[in-house]
Amino acid sequence: IYLINQPLTIFWGFLMGKLNRIPVVSVIHNTFIMSEAFKLNIYRLLLPRVDRIVTVADMQKRHLIESQGIPEHLISVIHNGIELGKYHNKADVASPNALLPINKSFKTVGIVTRLVHLKGIDIFIRAAHLIASHLEEVQFLIVGDGPERKSLESLARELNIQHLVKFLGIRDDVNRVLSFFDVAVLSSRTEALPIVVLEYMAAGKPIVATKVGSLPELVIDGKNGFLVPKEDPRALAEKITFLLRYE
Repeated sequence: IYLINQPLTIFWGFLMGKLNRIPVVSVIHNTFIMSEAFKLNIYRLLLPRVDRIVTVADMQKRHLIESQGIPEHLISVIHNGIELGKYHNKADVASPNALLPINKSFKTVGIVTRLVHLKGIDIFIRAAHLIASHLEEVQFLIVGDGPERKSLESLARELNIQHLVKFLGIRDDVNRVLSFFDVAVLSSRTEALPIVVLEYMAAGKPIVATKVGSLPELVIDGKNGFLVPKEDPRALAEKITFLLRYE
């Protein structure tokens, strides 16, 4: 039985597996939030008793061993992966089939993520405001949706950059949308091993990301991208600006 790390899934999957003598494998796709006491109690009780744990990053393995007391021999690391070929296309921004609300003469800074607090889209929008205050002809694309969309749209209006920040919603053609990005961003407050950064890399985009979770396993600061502190829109804006000017 292969279990995703949600409390009820782990509880019932573990119980049914043990009752029926079926090996139980739990995969950890994210990081534990210390304030979520209920989830942590379930994890601490059951994870040491499964047959195998799979994490998607080395950081998660270290966290489970050092902070949660999980025996090392139970844990294997299998990194996330993507299909590289579909990210090699180059979109024609002048094509009538592009159907994106963008100005083809502007530089484009983009982010692909769920619109939830942990992803730090508010930090991205505040960085956009700083960038727009001293650079002209820059636009900002937000690909994805979530419960914070209305509040984020309100923030863009409050900062008077609503005309530059484009909310594209959920897309099934992210590989094509990425080809319009000049700089790709991830402003998360916490992460495991985000697939979207692999997608940015496959599309050949310069990256600015927060130094959280396993992102330092993907982005080597100053070599294949930049890492900045979380909750710091000014640092984010500075590195994005550097790349825009370099481009």
